[in-house]
Amino acid sequence: GALSVSTLAALTPEIPLCQFNVCILTYGWTDIYIFAKLQALLRSRQQPCGGRWGKDAVTTISASSATENRKEHSDSIARCSRRGKPDRIQQGNESIIMHRTTWVEFNSKALRHNAAAVRRLAPSAAILAMVKANGYGHGSDWVAKQLHNMVDGFAVARFSEALNLRGSQAQKRILLLGTELNGEQLQECARHHLDVVIHDIDTAKELANTSLAEPITVWLKMNTGMNRLGMSASEFTQAHKLLASKSTVAAIHHMSHFSDAETADHSTTALQYQRLTSLSHSLGDVPISMANSAAIIVHPQTQLDWVRPGIMLYGDDPSSSLPAGSGLQSVMTFKAKVLAVRDIEAGDAVGYNRRWQATGKTRIATIAAGYADGYPRHAPDGTPVLINGARASLAGRVSMDLMTVDVSHLPTVKAGDVATLWGEQLPAAEVGQHCNTISYELFTRITERVERIYL
Repeated sequence: GALSVSTLAALTPEIPLCQFNVCILTYGWTDIYIFAKLQALLRSRQQPCGGRWGKDAVTTISASSATENRKEHSDSIARCSRRGKPDRIQQGNESIIMHRTTWVEFNSKALRHNAAAVRRLAPSAAILAMVKANGYGHGSDWVAKQLHNMVDGFAVARFSEALNLRGSQAQKRILLLGTELNGEQLQECARHHLDVVIHDIDTAKELANTSLAEPITVWLKMNTGMNRLGMSASEFTQAHKLLASKSTVAAIHHMSHFSDAETADHSTTALQYQRLTSLSHSLGDVPISMANSAAIIVHPQTQLDWVRPGIMLYGDDPSSSLPAGSGLQSVMTFKAKVLAVRDIEAGDAVGYNRRWQATGKTRIATIAAGYADGYPRHAPDGTPVLINGARASLAGRVSMDLMTVDVSHLPTVKAGDVATLWGEQLPAAEVGQHCNTISYELFTRITERVERIYL
């Protein structure tokens, strides 16, 4: 709601204003305030939209098409950094003006670079790429498309995620991680050719007594110390013996999950590794999977038959131990425009509850991003932000749509400049440390209204 009438007028010389009104509605980038502005501008130019003014025209467009249109045309977005020059997308034969102040960019080269790093670190293991939670917020279909020829399968945490991914990955192995599975759900998994994790003895018994249209591959999960999901040693053995002879089971894999593979103390990881491998070997020659991202990097002996990289695919090294020159690259970069810059005096406060106060003359830049976009509301003063590649610090409480940054040492910063909230040159993990959280949470909390650009 920050556009002025003059800005709107500048955006629209090449298309009729009534079309621009429809454009804004179709892509869902504004609210009733902007419609009111457009309505007033239309009246001033005497350009009715088929006899209806802006607000009335809203009802003729399906709001549900916004997400589909944005996704369909995200690859064709042409960016322009000059202030006042709107971005465009290509819709069929039309070039449509858009207005963007907050967006995330996803770098396909960085994603493939990180997958190649997994392959270098684990040359003998098959790779099961974690794309749960919509590919850690990056878009599971996009991630799978980029990595299709680089990995051996994908894993998700919800049945709906598995079905969605199967739509774009018809032949690839897809593993449904630990969840609720009854007989009917098991039949659906078999029908869609999904591998399943069995983490309790009751589900193993359910599978043994369920008729399936096709045999299903089972990954038996043992609790080796994480104490979330997984069977005890005796239940694990019972489940393996029960399912090994069933014609409805195509193959059995063994798996577990490390609780703290990234920490300096390796004793717990070694104990978990020993617990699963010793029991698994006693049950025969069965493929084993244990290594997550941290274990792939720090504990190569745990790579075994299948590795399960997650966060490292998206650019974060949870162990912080990869040597210089072989590091991972940020896939997601969260960006927003500077909307305003103002000078304040000593004693002036910024933002809600006056949390931050100037100790001297200060320049404050207001950035078009807030907790409604996924930036942490609890981010403390001093959290780093990049503006035009230079570091600045958060000053004041993050609000719903805006955040404020001290740019006193950056005299050239102006409205229209681009701020990087995390990503390239500013790791999400670093921002997460300031906010007492982790990159995983930052990646997965980006909200729907933030524009996605796939590069």
